[in-house]
Amino acid sequence: PCLVDTGQGLSVLYNNRYLYSRYNPSQAAEKLAQSIQIRENTLILCCSPILGYGLDILASRLPKNCFVLIIEADKNLFSIYDTKKIPDNFGIISPENLSQIHILINKKNSLTSNGIKIPNPGTFRRCLRLDFSGGTNLYPKTYDIINQNIDIVISSFWKNRMTIVKMGKLYHKNLFRNLWKTAFFQEFKISSINKPILIVGAGTSSDLFLDKLRNLNNKEREKFYILAVDASFTALLQRGIIPDAVVAQESQFAINNAYSGTKNIKTRIFADLSSRHSLLDLSGNKEIIFYSTEFANTIFWNNLRAKGLLPKEILPLGSVGNSATEIALNLRENTTIPIFVIGLDFSFPAGQTHTKGSMQHKNMLLNTNRFNPIGNPASAFNFSSKKISNEPNSFYTDYTLSGYAQLFFDKYSKTENIFNLTNKGLNLGIPYISDNLFFEYISKIENIKINTENNKAETDKTKKQVIINFYEQEEKDLLELRDGLSYGTKSLEEIEKILSGKEYLYLHFPDGYELSTETQFLKRVRAEIDFFLKQIKIAKADISSK
Repeated sequence: PCLVDTGQGLSVLYNNRYLYSRYNPSQAAEKLAQSIQIRENTLILCCSPILGYGLDILASRLPKNCFVLIIEADKNLFSIYDTKKIPDNFGIISPENLSQIHILINKKNSLTSNGIKIPNPGTFRRCLRLDFSGGTNLYPKTYDIINQNIDIVISSFWKNRMTIVKMGKLYHKNLFRNLWKTAFFQEFKISSINKPILIVGAGTSSDLFLDKLRNLNNKEREKFYILAVDASFTALLQRGIIPDAVVAQESQFAINNAYSGTKNIKTRIFADLSSRHSLLDLSGNKEIIFYSTEFANTIFWNNLRAKGLLPKEILPLGSVGNSATEIALNLRENTTIPIFVIGLDFSFPAGQTHTKGSMQHKNMLLNTNRFNPIGNPASAFNFSSKKISNEPNSFYTDYTLSGYAQLFFDKYSKTENIFNLTNKGLNLGIPYISDNLFFEYISKIENIKINTENNKAETDKTKKQVIINFYEQEEKDLLELRDGLSYGTKSLEEIEKILSGKEYLYLHFPDGYELSTETQFLKRVRAEIDFFLKQIKIAKADISSK
């Protein structure tokens, strides 16, 4: 790039094009900075402001809780930047760090390339892109993708916040009630399955396939490993098929119905640490293996990790079907072992949302009467649902389900040896094979070694004591905090120090993404302390009785 004096300021000549006007280089940038409407809580992407024109005007017009990130995709252009023309509080992302920008704004205490702290997640409600030179025309797709990714990150943060506000308290309650159990059950064994894995979801596309699956003899059935989501558990049992394992992720009481009539069925359950805490009572003598998903990036979670209290961690993927896929990938011995999925439709035909025999399908039949005809058309025709195609008998989906499907596509579309046994529903990005090919493949498998090892786990006494110590320390801290808030025996600094790492007390508040020492905020914290003291008391009694 060459600097060219136009008589009214410098322009830049690069790749045979001027990146600023040849007559008045600063005019367009200054006009943009002066005229653009900026709302509060906006992350401003200042794209390719090579010579810094307009940045001082932009700095003088920033509303509350706004932050400017200067981004440049070209190393040669970045080399002629004059940092003296960049306001001190503006962050700079160098070309080398550009691919990490969406990660930086999604983490607390992130720093830009010039050492400026990026405001924590939750500060921004929107992203505004401003092109300050023709340099953006050199890499239009790059800047578009960066803008889109940041929009997704900000949007996802607030969607996740809605989930945490609604479910965060229950997640933490289940975590406290389940944590002690990890000392009494077998650990998650990576690469422990050496035969094909079949993941069975609860979508309606699995109906015909499961009807065929029930006809296999015992020898053929033992040639592959069935990993079912909890909602499809009873659908399999109704057809006389006992899955090798079931994935339990749901945290709410309603999921209890998925285990109705299964207490005497011997199988393995992979249970999320935040899944319904009564699962142990419902499961009978089943072998339970815990895993954990980081539903919120908090100091509390990091402390659990540092103390070795978390079971095997897998990515938070929203849907239990996605989690089952991630578990299957961790279980298979190597990438030559195929994984087949059925019933992960993330969509449904009008009138039926789940496979026959699932708890949802049974409830639909039980609630049918002359005033409430059979079927569930409301799911397909409510305001949030949309038709996948215009074909007859097309499936319907909604915003949440399509989001899960997109997560699956993004995560697994390039994964080796994973196949979809249906071509119905949303596109998962993995190859489709017919069920006939699946059964033909299974019939040709020979010499599968059946795992006959004793899976009964012995109590980990060391971990048991660590968990007891954890409960006692949390209880001590909460009692100290309760007294400090109730009787004013602690300063705000002392209260803030105790609350650090206790996000479960306030994360589910609408404004709980950041700790506050405002009186109204602390009053709400005080109201939560007794609830979690009760959960710790119950958990301590349970672990002491073992």
